[in-house]
Amino acid sequence: MKLSDLTLTTPYLELDPIFYHESAPTSLKNPRLVSLNPAAAELLGLAPEELSSAETVALLNGQSQLNGSRFYAMCYAGHQFGHYVPRLGDGRAINLGKANGWNLQLKGSGQTLYSRQGDGR
Repeated sequence: MKLSDLTLTTPYLELDPIFYHESAPTSLKNPRLVSLNPAAAELLGLAPEELSSAETVALLNGQSQLNGSRFYAMCYAGHQFGHYVPRLGDGRAINLGKANGWNLQLKGSGQTLYSRQGDGR
């Protein structure tokens, strides 16, 4: 299957908006592919050669989206620095959606509502 044929779902966005924040990635000026994983392509039902396409680089750089995709960061509660914090979240990842049971994320793709200073890049 080609990357353009892949459709994502975003079931997390069916939750109350308090659990996420839609966040667009910050693209790099001159992105390039450094490494790829053919086994990951197979998990998604993609032909391995699709990973080295310009379309894939644009997707990983946040310059394009797949069918059904929406950019968002998840919010959650937890303990941080020894204290309970009722509203933490993904400062390091922007979610794209879900395909074949796998959640796809962009790591280091820009700051989100939950980033702390340098998180996200």
